[in-house]
Amino acid sequence: MKAFAPVFWRRLLSMIYESLILIAVLFIASFIFHLVFQDTSSILFRPAFQLYLLLIAGIYFTWFWTHGGQTLPMQTWKLRVISSDGQR
Repeated sequence: MKAFAPVFWRRLLSMIYESLILIAVLFIASFIFHLVFQDTSSILFRPAFQLYLLLIAGIYFTWFWTHGGQTLPMQTWKLRVISSDGQR
């Protein structure tokens, strides 16, 4: 089966959908972080919070790409990342 590159608009809509889902995931993660660490005046709060959000985003993408090779928007828009020889 020959793979075709998706058109620009399909990729753009998938990226918009991906950003909405990622914002929701990070919002929930932020809520949990703020419940656990309530002292926002600490000098280490901001760097720890940013590192935590980066870690959560990394876990989100890593988990989906290692369990099927597609995130939820990629599954919805039937997109997948493949190598030049057609392998996952």
